[in-house]
Amino acid sequence: MITHACFRPLSLVLLLTGLLVTLPAADATRPDRAELTALMHRVAGFQFQQFGPTTPPDWKTGTFLTGALAAFRTTGDARFAEPARAWAEKAGWKVTGKPFHADDICVAQCYLELNDLQADPVRIADIRRKLEAYFAKTTIARGEADNPTAGDQVRPFQGRHVWWWADALYMAPPVLTRLAAATGDARYLALLHRLYWDTVEHLYVPGDRLFLRDARYFDQRTPGGQKVYWSRGNGWVYAGLVRILDTLPSTDPRRADYLKLFQDMTEGILPYQGDDGLWRTSLNEPTWYPEKESSGTSFFCFGLLAGVNRGWLSREWALAPALKAWAGLQTCVTPDGMVGYAQAVAEKPGRVKPESSINYTQGAFLLAASEMYKLAPATP
Repeated sequence: MITHACFRPLSLVLLLTGLLVTLPAADATRPDRAELTALMHRVAGFQFQQFGPTTPPDWKTGTFLTGALAAFRTTGDARFAEPARAWAEKAGWKVTGKPFHADDICVAQCYLELNDLQADPVRIADIRRKLEAYFAKTTIARGEADNPTAGDQVRPFQGRHVWWWADALYMAPPVLTRLAAATGDARYLALLHRLYWDTVEHLYVPGDRLFLRDARYFDQRTPGGQKVYWSRGNGWVYAGLVRILDTLPSTDPRRADYLKLFQDMTEGILPYQGDDGLWRTSLNEPTWYPEKESSGTSFFCFGLLAGVNRGWLSREWALAPALKAWAGLQTCVTPDGMVGYAQAVAEKPGRVKPESSINYTQGAFLLAASEMYKLAPATP
């Protein structure tokens, strides 16, 4: 367990010895900011072109746009932000679908980030109305959050029944932290802590420092008899922690708990990084589906780079695997900006094809690229 950014256990030091020796070479080949900006434009441009005239207001689009807006905040280039603003305007700043379903409120992350750039009550009015119902809610039915693990009974309004799957810890929590920052309403943070840590208690395996995807996987095993740890499921949680910590007040009494979980998860994921810098869809049994995979890897790369950039992870041991992941991801990007080897919508390990591309992976890659930009040398 990491107790401070400057400390790490001996086992992890030994584990990463092979990675540390590659650091000088990785530094020597690090791209400059002009190269990274051009790369981000290719990746974002590919996805904007794929959308065409109609961009659906769903969690996949919401995740992509979090990456596009990260690219804007990092580079200051409005070409990353303007399509997001136009999309939000066309969507009427509305949250559609089921208000208690984490996927369906993910798009509000984009609205809130755009509201940070230019405050306008209209931009966050709908999500505020939708979330107001959370505060009086005491029970939740299966259909309200599409929860297949709940049976047909009405359940208590707890994290394990609302944010019942690991992915939800990316989709919904940053909405609450950003709403608290935008409105000054501390109720959003109290709600966050209550739901989040109940889900952690339900799905997190402390001994492995990893998350099961949902309760259906408590007793399932890989062909080799291991617990089923899905790469992207853990990537959603890991990247979500960065987005929570980035907007959670430094004085919040539970901030240290989120930071510790982030640091512990870092120890959980690093042993399973492949020699090529990439993770497989099955974290702890990579031979089950041996193809490289870019969505989980992009989230892990983003988290590692963000941890280094913010001082949450020790640079001397976290930077090397982060750069190795970044180098591996470059082998997944085509000249036109498609991030291939992206596992399609799923809930468990599975096959991946080189031509497989999807918008949330384009966004996850942009999150990682935005953090890489902060480490890159200025353009000559």
